[in-house]
Amino acid sequence: MPGKTDVVIVGGGIGGAALGALLSARGQKVALLEKNSIIGGRCASYKRDGFVVDVGVHLFGEGGAGPLGEVCRRAGEPDAIDWVLARNPRVAMHFKGQTVPFTRDLMMKNVEKKDLGPLAQIFMSVMTMTDQDLDKLWYVSLQDWIFRFTEDRAVLAMFGMLCGIYLCVTPDVASTTEFILCLKGVMKNKSSGYPRGGCVAIPEAYRRIIEKNGGEVRLSCPVDKILIENGAAKGVVVGGRAIEAEKVVSNADIKATVLELAGEGHFPAEYVERVKGLTYTAHVCALKVALDNKVTDQKMIMYAPDLSDEEMEEVQRAYIEGGPMPMVAGGMLNSPTNFDPDLAPEGGQLIFFGTRCERGQDWDEWKRILLEAMYKMFPGMEDHVLWAAIDSPDVVEKYAGEDGNVIGVGQTVDQVHERRPTHETPVENLFLCSAEAGGHGIGTELAASSALELADKLV
Repeated sequence: MPGKTDVVIVGGGIGGAALGALLSARGQKVALLEKNSIIGGRCASYKRDGFVVDVGVHLFGEGGAGPLGEVCRRAGEPDAIDWVLARNPRVAMHFKGQTVPFTRDLMMKNVEKKDLGPLAQIFMSVMTMTDQDLDKLWYVSLQDWIFRFTEDRAVLAMFGMLCGIYLCVTPDVASTTEFILCLKGVMKNKSSGYPRGGCVAIPEAYRRIIEKNGGEVRLSCPVDKILIENGAAKGVVVGGRAIEAEKVVSNADIKATVLELAGEGHFPAEYVERVKGLTYTAHVCALKVALDNKVTDQKMIMYAPDLSDEEMEEVQRAYIEGGPMPMVAGGMLNSPTNFDPDLAPEGGQLIFFGTRCERGQDWDEWKRILLEAMYKMFPGMEDHVLWAAIDSPDVVEKYAGEDGNVIGVGQTVDQVHERRPTHETPVENLFLCSAEAGGHGIGTELAASSALELADKLV
C-alpha cells in the first residue's frame, strides 16, 4: 500500500471506480480502496456453478453512448467496454398472457380513449421541451406535472412504472426534470444495452485504466476512518496504518462518510442534520434463475401481472403513492446470457426478475411468486431449472449499506439539482462521488455522471 498518494478513493462502486479512471488518466496518482472482495458495488458480478451472476437486475439506459461510456472516452480508452444493444429482439412487455414489443403505441392502447389526447400531449411535450422549460421543473413533482394534462390514474400509474424503473421513487416526489432527462436520453440515444462479460465488466474496465496509469486498486480493504486535521482531510487509516493524500474522495454512503468514517464533529450542525434527513430510493428483490437449456430469445421483458380490478388498484396505488407493495409479480426481467452466452456453461441460460418490495419480507414466498410468473411466461421452463436464488434488500445491505436500497439518495424534488448534496463537503479536501452527490441519470449512469463532474473540478 502507498504511504502517500495524490487521491485516495474510499469505495469501488461505479462512482469511485469511474473517478479513479478519469483522474489516473490525467496523471493523478490514485489509490482506490474497496471493502468488499469484488469491485462495482451494486454493479458487480460473482460466479456460481459456472454462471456469471450479476448483483441486481440491470439494463443500462444509454449504454455506451451515455456517461458510462463517456468515462472510457475521456480516459482515452473508448473501447474498454464491449456493449451489446438491447435489440433483435427489442425490449418486450408481457401483458395479459402475451409478450409483445414494448412501444409507446402499446402503452397508449391501455389507456381510455378519452385520455389518448392528453397522453399524446405529454409525449409531445417531453420531446419538444427546451432547456429553459426543464429548468422550471426541477422542483415540480412528476405527478403534479402529469396532472397538468390529465388526472387519470391509469396514465399516472403508467408513468409511475417508468419512474420506478428509472429513479426508483414514486411520481408524487420524483423530480419532473430528472425523469424527463432520463426518458429523453434513452429515447434519443437508442443505445440501451448490456456489457459483454456481465455488469462487472464496467468497473473492471475502469480498474484496468487505473492500473494502466500507475494507480492501485485494493479489494477487501476496508477504511477505518478518514483523517481530518484542522478542518482538512489528510488521508485515511487502513488497518491502523495511515495513507496520506492531498485529496480524499468518498464513494461510500454519504451518511456513513459523514457520521462514521469522518465523524460528525468535523461538520457544521446544519450540514449533519441535512445528511441525516436525506431519503433513499425504493427496495427491490431480484430472483436469479439458472437453466440447463435456453427457454427464450428475449433480452429484456417488462412484466405486468394479470390482476383483478381490486388488485390492480392496489398496485397502482403503490406505484403512485408509495407505501407497501402488494406481493404480486410485476417488474423487469432480463437474460444476461442473451447478450453474452459466455456468462453460462454451454447451452445454459440465466434469467433475472426484479420487482419492488419492502425490507423484512418472506423471501421464500417472493421466490415462489416470481417463479410462478416466469413459468407462465415460459411454459416448460420448470423442467430446466438448475437453481433459483433471491437477492433481497437484506443481502444488498450487507455489502452496500444504505438500508439495502437500490440506488442511493433519491432523485426527489428536495434532493435534485441545487438541492442535491454537492461533491464538496465543509471539510477541506474531502469530496463525495457517487449516486448521491451531483450528477443525473439512471442508477449507475447517475454515479458515472457524478464522477465526470467531479473529475473536471479536481484537475
